[in-house]
Amino acid sequence: MQRHEAAHIADAGSNELVPVLPECAVVPSPLHIVYLKDHQMTPKISQFISFVIEQFG
Repeated sequence: MQRHEAAHIADAGSNELVPVLPECAVVPSPLHIVYLKDHQMTPKISQFISFVIEQFG
């Protein structure tokens, strides 16, 4: 779970946003790579993942 503005709910009485599950907040990551692990990892995907990790850590 990431902490974003979407991780808040509106308090109907005060018209303010209230944090939801603040104890679950994590450091936001600027980029996510999503792929199906059930499929065979092609060399292009493997190289792309290595490139992204190298560039963005």
